Amino acid sequence: DIPSPAPIAYLETKHAGLSHTSYFIMENLPGKNLLDYCASAFPQTIFEQTTALIHAIQSLQIAHHDLKATNFFVSYDRVFLVDLDHMALINNLQKWQVAAKADIKRFRRNWVHNPRLAKAFDEHL
Repeated sequence: DIPSPAPIAYLETKHAGLSHTSYFIMENLPGKNLLDYCASAFPQTIFEQTTALIHAIQSLQIAHHDLKATNFFVSYDRVFLVDLDHMALINNLQKWQVAAKADIKRFRRNWVHNPRLAKAFDEHL
């Protein structure tokens, strides 16, 4: 299970039969992105949900390609993954490992000013 806001609509425009522009509209959830949420507190349950979500996409060999704290959303004490437009299932193990490493590197950059959280994520990812 990869928690994400519920899809509402998908609109795609085509030009000469090829996809030109697309819009994926998702449920609007109240809450904050993970970076803003962590500015005031970071409960253990939110930490566990965040690492579990990252492990879930990794277990499926999915790369997010923009795995940053602002693409995790905390609503009703649950963590959701957003900005799904570049996510990809990568069947080639070596290519997936490169993409997964890049995802973690991108995610880790969010915590350079919070060494405690950086260390905690390093230990669990």
